[in-house]
Amino acid sequence: MVTALCHCDLLYRAEIFPDPGYRAGLVHRVCSYVGEQRKYGNLAVWFASACHSAEFAGSVCGGLAYQSIKLMAVTLTTTARRALAAYGGAQFWRRAQRIFATVSVRGLALVLKNRPFLGWARLELEIHRPYGVISPVGKNGSTSGILDGQDAALANDRDGTMVRRQDARSHFGWNRRLLWWDDLDMAYFANYAFWNYFTFPALLLNKSISWHEPTDGELIATFSDTIPTHCRTQHFYFSRETGLLSRLDYRVNIIGRFTRAAHVVVEHAIMNGVNVPALRRVTPRGPGGTPLPGMVLIEIRVHEFTVSFDETTNTPP
Repeated sequence: MVTALCHCDLLYRAEIFPDPGYRAGLVHRVCSYVGEQRKYGNLAVWFASACHSAEFAGSVCGGLAYQSIKLMAVTLTTTARRALAAYGGAQFWRRAQRIFATVSVRGLALVLKNRPFLGWARLELEIHRPYGVISPVGKNGSTSGILDGQDAALANDRDGTMVRRQDARSHFGWNRRLLWWDDLDMAYFANYAFWNYFTFPALLLNKSISWHEPTDGELIATFSDTIPTHCRTQHFYFSRETGLLSRLDYRVNIIGRFTRAAHVVVEHAIMNGVNVPALRRVTPRGPGGTPLPGMVLIEIRVHEFTVSFDETTNTPP
């Protein structure tokens, strides 16, 4: 397969096929075949870059191959297609720009970090990049917590002042965060967690995440370093009948690599036309990997959920 890809340019230039259109079509079919082999996801990334090289990108073949490889990079498995359909479809999530939600959060994890529970907190999330705002983020009702990529910030809604912390994740470790989190810590954690939870299934279309289907109804995601998330490898479980997410397993690395969590979707609800995991509970995982329901680390109740297709709006539609 690698040989086939590497010789696409030579195939296009070969004079044994005098018609350039025929040669381009032949290369396109080769690339399309490779695109159907989802196990070549990493090769897709390499070849897409190769298509941008000086000479190759200039040929008709290069353009066709590049489009095929772009499609290959987001080739969806059976489980992924079923999940996308259950939550509105791929086209819906490609067009969607923002999520506005109202949530309440409680649980032992907040108690252990000396954080107040969140009651009817407001969220604004950009879908196609890690950006979120949660209001309020702490005890001060006028303070919003912001995530922008890897950085965290606090904004005072009354006077507009900002406090920033670059590369917020690097500040976690064996320090006072073992005992308590400040508002900037919470702004980082809450926003990246909600961004990961609520922008699914758009994450299935994100080229910075590779997806593997070990068996029908399960997906394993590997996140790139550009995405703030709990851990790089996470295991998703879905209903084979409905395609809806039922559980997500991960480690919360900023708390500790020992924190093996089972994130269970307890119920779904239709909100503004979108199927939403309306109640989630995060519990520890036992030795066999099964959830331990007696200890609720985090419980998330979604009260309102709206998806916006407007790139410019800063308020719910």
